[in-house]
Amino acid sequence: MDAEGPPETPGEVLDFLADVQDRVGSSVPSLVREFLQVGEWRLAVEWVADALADEHAPMTPAECQRLRELARLVDSEHHVERAFARGELGLVEDAT
Repeated sequence: MDAEGPPETPGEVLDFLADVQDRVGSSVPSLVREFLQVGEWRLAVEWVADALADEHAPMTPAECQRLRELARLVDSEHHVERAFARGELGLVEDAT
């Protein structure tokens, strides 16, 4: 299977996952890494978005923007926006 998105996508997904890891289930990081290893980048981004929505995780506006950018890279904007709505994501302000 061909990878989806630009070559830097897996690194960006892992960086984002490291930042939100405390807000997703314990199995999510290993599953996301498995998806990335086999080129399922879109599935990895969708899985992170769904995991955050399942936990109704608080996210800063900057984190929301990063997740939306990842979704754009892998052509999954609609799925990620549904996760935002379902989980009421993005209700926390940036810390200053």
